[in-house]
Amino acid sequence: MRPSLTCSLVASLILIHVLSQDLAAQKHGTDEPNSRLKLIEKQNAEILRQNREIMRRLQASEKKNRELEAEITELRDGEGEALASRRLERAVSSVEAQEVTWRGLVPSGVTLSFDGMIRLDAYYDSARADNAVIPFFVLPEETTTVRSNDDQFAFDSRLTRLGLSVDAGHIGDAVVTGRIEFDFTNFVPGVQESRATPTLRLAYIDLDFGALGLRVGQDWDVISPLQPSVHPEAILWNAGNLGDRRPQVQVRWESSPEGGFVFGIRASAGLTGSIANEDFDVGASPFASSERDGFDAGIPHGQLRLSGAFDSWVDGRRGEIGVWGYLGALETDVDFGRGRHVTSWVVGFDWTLPLLAHLDFSGQIWRGAALGDIRGGIGQSINVATGHAISSTGGFAELRWQVSDDVSLHGGASFDDPDSEELSAGFRDLNWTAYLGCLVDWGGGLSSGVDVFYWETQWVGLGVGNMVRVDAYVQLTF
Repeated sequence: MRPSLTCSLVASLILIHVLSQDLAAQKHGTDEPNSRLKLIEKQNAEILRQNREIMRRLQASEKKNRELEAEITELRDGEGEALASRRLERAVSSVEAQEVTWRGLVPSGVTLSFDGMIRLDAYYDSARADNAVIPFFVLPEETTTVRSNDDQFAFDSRLTRLGLSVDAGHIGDAVVTGRIEFDFTNFVPGVQESRATPTLRLAYIDLDFGALGLRVGQDWDVISPLQPSVHPEAILWNAGNLGDRRPQVQVRWESSPEGGFVFGIRASAGLTGSIANEDFDVGASPFASSERDGFDAGIPHGQLRLSGAFDSWVDGRRGEIGVWGYLGALETDVDFGRGRHVTSWVVGFDWTLPLLAHLDFSGQIWRGAALGDIRGGIGQSINVATGHAISSTGGFAELRWQVSDDVSLHGGASFDDPDSEELSAGFRDLNWTAYLGCLVDWGGGLSSGVDVFYWETQWVGLGVGNMVRVDAYVQLTF
């Protein structure tokens, strides 16, 4: 029999069987046909629901396809920037909804933040300084040392700086933070000016226990806390301003404010010889080995500053005064008239006083001996011809006027004056400056300014060197 006939016969038998069952059910008065009808209706309803769901998904897919086509059109039409912005907003919203962690970047999971500045300076000196970019004094002009009024010019970006702050949060009872900072204000012989070598400015760990604090690493000296508004390359070191950055252990304490007055104590033990690198007997017979004199002393130096901050007579402005001192030692391998041991010391006083709502008067004055490593005595510590430690007096004072939110003016003077009777021919006898400057803040971290100096250095037996120095700069702080 052919397959088609077989199938037809089987189908007929099945149909006859079904009809007979229906008839039997009708004869016995059962509800089976109604039940089957309800089942079929239920199945049809489910099929309709599934069809509607499929239709909804198809419509959503078509909408997404239209959005993708629109984005592709934007890209093709050169409007990808708007699309990228929308995508960035969606990404930021997604990130904000999640917990941000630094553990993917730093194994310890601490919080990091970066800051710094990009800067270009243009310098003009009307006479020859010891360095066109980072001067400390003016060379004598009344001898054959240099030509008279031999001017110099330089562009420089060495003040460009990058800093990294670390916040480790609470560890025990302390809030632990850290700081790393470097720039390029360093001169290495043989290195081109466009290949400036990085300089480590700061590298310390700070533990804050509230009123009490501890800092270990490289930081600013405790003494001479103020800085002038000019000469950022060397902040008038050896011309009236003291203090630098060095490795140290520093402790601080500050009283709770009572009646507006806050008393503070800051002390440190630091490394002598880390700045001036002084070694007065290098290569001296009979010793084949030599060591920097601050290291050879075998002990750190000590620094201490006592301060008081108070409400000034100008509403809303705070003033501060401080007294400070430094005591260190130098040791040479051979005698220089008065032995091998030299005491280095200084005492000083600083002040910051608001005079008017937008006018401040600040400065410091000091007296000490053998100050080369803390930027005093015009960089001269010992007269090896006599064995004398060179004593010196110096300081600076400055007025700062905030003309508007965007413009400020500053002017001041500085001096470093070693005792003449302790000097020999060729030593520097007086180094002083007078200056004016203007700073304009353009917003967004962009600023520019210009500083103008009169700078004079007097030499023992060599006459005088003087110059007008102009520093114009542009800076972007971030």
